[in-house]
Amino acid sequence: MCDPRVTTVPTQDEAEVVYLQQVTTLAEELVATDDPYEVGIGIHGLSAHASTEVEPAGFVWLIWGTLTDWVELQA
Repeated sequence: MCDPRVTTVPTQDEAEVVYLQQVTTLAEELVATDDPYEVGIGIHGLSAHASTEVEPAGFVWLIWGTLTDWVELQA
């Protein structure tokens, strides 16, 4: 019998699918919004969180971190 208090950790494949769905949704918002900076911050945060399970998310995190930093420095 399975203990309901034990949560399952998603496999890497499942984590990748979830990450890709979420980052794709944010990317679609990015091209349609009047304030792409806020969506960029969302992509940055999502990718940072996912980078522990999805290796390519770490690279996306670094890219969006650089882009958002650049925007902040231009303001």
